[in-house]
Amino acid sequence: MALKVSDLKRLCSESRMSPEQLAAPLKISPATLRRLLKRPDSEPLPEAYETLVDEGIYRLIIDGKLSSESSIAQAVLLRGSERSFDAAIHALGFSEPAMARGSDMEDRITIGLSQIGSSDKHQKAVRESKSLMDRFEQLGADWGTKLRTLRKVVGSKELSTIEKFAAYGALFYLITPADLIPDTIPVFGLVDDFAIICIVVAYYLSRYPWLRGGSSPAAGDRRTAAP
Repeated sequence: MALKVSDLKRLCSESRMSPEQLAAPLKISPATLRRLLKRPDSEPLPEAYETLVDEGIYRLIIDGKLSSESSIAQAVLLRGSERSFDAAIHALGFSEPAMARGSDMEDRITIGLSQIGSSDKHQKAVRESKSLMDRFEQLGADWGTKLRTLRKVVGSKELSTIEKFAAYGALFYLITPADLIPDTIPVFGLVDDFAIICIVVAYYLSRYPWLRGGSSPAAGDRRTAAP
């Protein structure tokens, strides 16, 4: 789905940055950015600028200047996951039929990751990667918060093994080299990994709100919801 001028305006609003401040992370001149913002909301951004906006949003998220839970960040993270996830999940040995049950891309990703996380071998790899996970947590506040949530899921005594599959799958996806963007590429090598982590954390928080806090869930807060 192409980004529109309205998305660019939304980015200004959600980042609370002026066009002059936003120009640098987007790598667009302030004058050009102001011209783009004057166009009709429904007009698609030119392809060259669309790529710059995508990459700029990743920079803002990583630098802590834009929440990964903002609407524009979620839209761009999902776009990135669409480009890489289908091919990556096939590389990991899983097929399309089960994923086809998903009603949208987020559902398909969660179902695919649950397939990955159902493997005892993959679960063991996640449990044995504590030091690597610790290093990923140091990439930024957003990384740390989201990874701690997924690690809380897999270590929870309140959730069944089946309920943990998607979290195991997301963490395995993070540590495996099978995704499309090599993790050796600074910043952008981790873009698809971060997109997947964001989608799965949102999945768990929507179903188990008690994960936001430190206390055990009340009976009404738990839902048995396997993807």
